Amino acid sequence: MTGPRWLRRIRRATAGRDCCWYHGVNWHLVSETAIGIALQAQASETPPEDAFYALDLAACGLTGDDRAGLILLLGPGAGIELNDEDPADVTIYEGRHRITAMRDAGVRRTVIQRSEVTPA
Repeated sequence: MTGPRWLRRIRRATAGRDCCWYHGVNWHLVSETAIGIALQAQASETPPEDAFYALDLAACGLTGDDRAGLILLLGPGAGIELNDEDPADVTIYEGRHRITAMRDAGVRRTVIQRSEVTPA
């Protein structure tokens, strides 16, 4: 995912939008929509799952693959997850292909999900 700048430019130029459906998603629009929804939920102290289930996907203005992309960012258990138990070795647990498609499209910000264990 990382590498020299010239390699990233070549990847973006040759990525093609028809290698998989992930590369057909408008990740700029989807990521900004997801960030907005996550910030609104955080500001209102709404749990992420409640915010997602209350979300009216039709009202988000997304269709087709873009709507599926939003679900894959915000849906419980479907989002990009990091394994950050060891701060010295943070790795991507789920979502590598999505991240690659976003980086190929030039997206620099998105949302991630973090699993938390709540005491009983």
